[in-house]
Amino acid sequence: GFLYTSQELNTAVRWGIPLVSIVLNNNCHGAEKAQQQRLFDERYIGVDLESPRFDKLAEVYGAKGYYVERPEDIADTVRDALDQNGPTVIEIPIEEYFPPAAPLPGSSR
Repeated sequence: GFLYTSQELNTAVRWGIPLVSIVLNNNCHGAEKAQQQRLFDERYIGVDLESPRFDKLAEVYGAKGYYVERPEDIADTVRDALDQNGPTVIEIPIEEYFPPAAPLPGSSR
């Protein structure tokens, strides 16, 4: 998820890279949660998050941040983000979702 790589915004800001990051925020580490669901019978640890507002985090780095709550606002927000001269982050809160996990190599489960 974005928490693993958000520090790359620092580089994008310093170099003026017109990067548009779209964060579908489900408030969990989905890949890890899927593995824990499959391997540990839904006993979860460290995967359900109280995420920061990623639009605000973008602003801390010097990028432009957007927070989109209504689906009908997504297209205009993306167009505006593409018009910026530097990096942007568009955060879209979504319901918790994590896809089923693929078996790990060498795993019998």
